[in-house]
Amino acid sequence: MSIELRKFNNDGVEAFADFIEISRQRNSIDKLKLDSILYNDELTEIMDGFDLLDTKINPQKIEVAKYLSEKLKLKESPNLYYDVGLWSWLSAVYFETLIAKTKDGNIKFSKDNSLYIPMTFPRNRWHRHLLAFATWIYTDLGLKGKIYLRGQIFERGEIVEQLAAAKDIQRNPGIIEAATLLFYDELTDTIKKGAASSGEIGGTSVRFREVLQQFKMTFDLNAMNGTQIVSILPYEFDKWKLAS
Repeated sequence: MSIELRKFNNDGVEAFADFIEISRQRNSIDKLKLDSILYNDELTEIMDGFDLLDTKINPQKIEVAKYLSEKLKLKESPNLYYDVGLWSWLSAVYFETLIAKTKDGNIKFSKDNSLYIPMTFPRNRWHRHLLAFATWIYTDLGLKGKIYLRGQIFERGEIVEQLAAAKDIQRNPGIIEAATLLFYDELTDTIKKGAASSGEIGGTSVRFREVLQQFKMTFDLNAMNGTQIVSILPYEFDKWKLAS
């Protein structure tokens, strides 16, 4: 099924937030109720100049990001990345796809609404939005950002949380490329074992973030590509360099 691209107005965003909470409490999704929000002219407005949108989508994160990047023409209209109404409406369209599943196939709602509705208050959590952040990464970095684009769209992953939360890292193409070179296993489409470990273990993604926070005082990281950044990392990262 193909539909016109829309965006929620303020009332629509509130209605969707209410729908999420009811769905969470009932642990089920009322599709008829969702449709009554999605296509309600009092809660949405049609966005002209865009192709029709498919309501079914490949759940792989990289495929979702590629599809939305092209449909929204995000390279030509980067301002759309910050449109709360648009990304909230898109989350409503693909809501079932964005909900995690347990091993036995049951739905598992997150308690964090910022996965579905972009939020900047009380603190900026835009990077947590499942659709917006993945689409931005693909639009800006393409396959260099694979470490953020692996798995299914509802999956966040510890390494994404560790790296994307820091603004200097989440928007730096060279740093994201370096993280991909170090910690991403191309053959298995997984994070290398031990890369996301916490604590005092050397060479992890947490240490990568800490080291780069120090390096930005003496290196122009914005002017460096991923290979160059990897080359200046201390010896504790050698095990990942050898494996990349």
